Amino acid sequence: MAGDARSVIAVTRSQNTGQCALCFLSVLVTRRDFHRYIIQAATGDHTGQLWLSGFNDVGITLFGMTGNELRNLQVSLLLRIIW
Repeated sequence: MAGDARSVIAVTRSQNTGQCALCFLSVLVTRRDFHRYIIQAATGDHTGQLWLSGFNDVGITLFGMTGNELRNLQVSLLLRIIW
């Protein structure tokens, strides 16, 4: 499972190094922030209502961009409004 896409989800930080909780691969963690998606939605029909949760992989599929790209877009739009 080392190098699997799911490995990036569960990295814990300790100083400047981290270890994936899924595959125990040691990684170097930089101070750069990594924005990830946490999505909650409610959907319903005539049979009832269902609450859905999605995380980073679902967000990338839905929005077509990573969390960092979305954050950069948000910041650039805010700067346009302010200036």
